[in-house]
Amino acid sequence: MTDPINLGRERAARTNDSRSWKPREVLTALLAEIDSGRLDVESLFIIYAHKNAAGTSEGYLCSNQTVDQSIAMLATALQVNTTRRYSNGK
Repeated sequence: MTDPINLGRERAARTNDSRSWKPREVLTALLAEIDSGRLDVESLFIIYAHKNAAGTSEGYLCSNQTVDQSIAMLATALQVNTTRRYSNGK
């Protein structure tokens, strides 16, 4: 079975810009990788921002073994995104 084309993934790959993804496209792309067996995820940490009556708020969902693992995953994400932001000027 072939995977459906994920337009957000294609846009982000073409522009090298994560702003090209819609949140749902990110999640469906990850689920497709997991469901196909191409990715064997052992831990997951999702941080999201959403609008509510007071403005914008943040939340998170996680499936990790330890607090140290969560911190390490967050630190890696910060480092990668900071490096990309300043090297691409975005």
